[in-house]
Order: sequence, then structure tokens, then C-alpha cells
Amino acid sequence: MSRVLVICEGQTEAAFVRDCLQPYLLDKGVYVFVENLRGNVSSQRVAHFVRNNFRSFDKITTLLDFYGFQDREQDSRQALEAFIAMMAQGIMPQADIAEKFLPYVQMYEFEGLLFSDVSQFEWVQDGWNTDAERQLQAICNAFDNPELINDSPLTAPSKRLGAIFAHHYKKVEHGSIIAESIGLQTIREQCPNFNEWLTWLESL
Repeated sequence: MSRVLVICEGQTEAAFVRDCLQPYLLDKGVYVFVENLRGNVSSQRVAHFVRNNFRSFDKITTLLDFYGFQDREQDSRQALEAFIAMMAQGIMPQADIAEKFLPYVQMYEFEGLLFSDVSQFEWVQDGWNTDAERQLQAICNAFDNPELINDSPLTAPSKRLGAIFAHHYKKVEHGSIIAESIGLQTIREQCPNFNEWLTWLESL
């Protein structure tokens, strides 16, 4: 049994890990622990937490939104890759940490994964209708995969959901329910970076 700590940005990501990833990976001999940073994420804060806790687990990883980092400078795939490399370098001055830690940062937000099957937004019952489904599908059609849904911080996945559903969409309440209804298999088929991370977790 491998003991893996997943450092999450907030309640939405933590609920997804507990409700979806934890039972799935337990069947594969991987026991997942969750640490909720409760927002205010920075590379220094993540590095500090990893250095203080890596001896207690076989592996440590993250489920963080790129937009959640207070110290990011740009918003692009290249900027994300550079940022992850910088964060990893700051965390892993010792070989024993390097062997245990794999950072995963969602580009751009966790909510992007939920666009893997927009029909499951029917769980937002008070805001669900044919017009909402049409708008969601139009967003999907404009991008190669759900992880790329974004034009600017003003049109991030969560901002798009807020525009469509207004106050009816509740991140913590609906996020893991929708993800669980979609299923990890569909999400990983639609989201290549998430699939790469999940494949690593399965291998443990």
C-alpha cells in the first residue's frame, strides 16, 4: 500500500480527491491523504509544506489551479510549465524529496475538467435548461480540450459557469458531484494533462 498526500488548493479540489480519486486509487493499492491549503496558494507556501511533511508519506503531489497561485506572472501553457519547474526546483534541493514529489497544477482551473461532459451540469437543477446546455457545449466546441478553456482571467472556466448559472452553481456542492457523474475515465480521455497525472498515481 502506497501512502500518497495530495495537496489541494481549496474545498472543491479536496472534495474531488476524497469523493472520486480516493476510492478509485484505494482499489489499486494507493491510499490517498488530502491536505486543503484553503486558498492563498503560493509556490513558497507549497514548498514549505512539502519540505515539512515529505517524510510522512511515500509520495506527495498537488492538485492546484494555476490561477490560484498568487505569485504567477503570466497565463499560458509555457508559463505554467516554467512555473512548475521553478516550484519543483525550490522544493527539491535534496534527492530524497525529488524522489517523492510530483507537482500537478491544473491549467487553468479544476472546473475545466467538468466540461468533459457538459450534460452532467444537470445537477445544477435550478439553473439547468436547454439554453445552459447549448452555451456549455458552445464553449467546449471552441477549444481542443477542456483543459484549454480560457481566454483571460475574466473568462476562466469558473467565471463562465458563473455567467451561465449565476448563483445556482456552487463550486463545493456541485464540483465533485458533477465530476463523479462524468467519471474519471471520461475526464482522462478528454483531458491529457490530468490523464498523465492519474496514470502516475495509478503506477504507485
